[in-house]
Amino acid sequence: MELFFQSHLFEAMSITDLADLERGIHRLIIYLNRFQKKTSTKG
Repeated sequence: MELFFQSHLFEAMSITDLADLERGIHRLIIYLNRFQKKTSTKG
């Protein structure tokens, strides 16, 4: 029973981690795009 719960907990954690990672990458891309625009307008 405990092992069953642990495996499901791990599965849920990996799913949320993937979702957070996807969001983080998306934010990073947006941030980098803004940064590039700022540097290009300065230069």
